[in-house]
Amino acid sequence: MIQSIRKQYKIGFYIFFISFILVLIINITAQKTESSFLYEILHICTIYDESDTTKWLTSTRGKNYFTISEKKTDNETEEEKEKHEKNRKYCLVAFWAIAHIGMYTLIGFFCPNLFIETFIVGALFELGEKMYSNCHDALDVIYNSIGFGIGYLIHKYVKL
Repeated sequence: MIQSIRKQYKIGFYIFFISFILVLIINITAQKTESSFLYEILHICTIYDESDTTKWLTSTRGKNYFTISEKKTDNETEEEKEKHEKNRKYCLVAFWAIAHIGMYTLIGFFCPNLFIETFIVGALFELGEKMYSNCHDALDVIYNSIGFGIGYLIHKYVKL
């Protein structure tokens, strides 16, 4: 059992590390390239709702939630800025939410005994995002938990 837990810690570390590096690469590439293709992908909204409930749920979202930094936003037109600001307020499930759910589905599948540890790491990441780049969203912790639950259920019921 202890050997299994140690293995889960290692796998969890690798998933977090690889995900962190991928996020950095995606954001740096989106900011440095002239093409706005990747930048626009980061602003994809899967579930958009202009209700007061959605506005309240996304009220914890940092100004740079979609892009990690303001560098690219300096070149935006007023129309793009308005669109992205509406997304920040009314996009309930964005590209990043899907990424959180996907990453935590892997963690829940490969590390089913580490919910508390991964929950704490996710919350600490959000705190770091708030302190250092204003790209945080408290909903991400909920998306992490949903993803972990999906992965846990797959692990529990699907025998590979």
